[in-house]
Amino acid sequence: MLEEQFSEPIGCLAIRKGGGLACAAKRGFGVLEPRSRPKSIQYLKETFSDSELRYIRFNDGACDPNGVFWAGTLEYTTAEGDHVPGGLWRFDPRSDTAHVVDTRDITDSNAIGWSADHKTMFFVNSTVNLIYAYDYDTETGTASNRRVFTRKAVSGVRDGKETG
Repeated sequence: MLEEQFSEPIGCLAIRKGGGLACAAKRGFGVLEPRSRPKSIQYLKETFSDSELRYIRFNDGACDPNGVFWAGTLEYTTAEGDHVPGGLWRFDPRSDTAHVVDTRDITDSNAIGWSADHKTMFFVNSTVNLIYAYDYDTETGTASNRRVFTRKAVSGVRDGKETG
């Protein structure tokens, strides 16, 4: 197993069509530059302010067939008792835009995937053992109409794309 150390934490990776890896990392969305010394992330879009970096981090994500990168963050409660919700983020390299798409009751973003026809996007909210489904438009790279795909009591917490 090849182990690489980068200058900042990386939440998730996606394979790029032209080679290499895209990532959602400490400050936002970027590409890895594995040949650089020290290993570095070339950020394409920084999504968090310096003050937010204390409380927010990406946990998991994936790219759609057109390269739109979706990634989720974890919820956090500060020492002062302030609640920072988890969120579902979208980065579209075609328009160079990144924004949070959904923060409704998101606790622990843990997996993102699509149906075989790419018309449905699935998003795992682990701590509450829910998998959401969204209608998905591959042309625009947008998700809408969130609904519960499955709600199942399991021992432990859903981790990844497990549906059974």
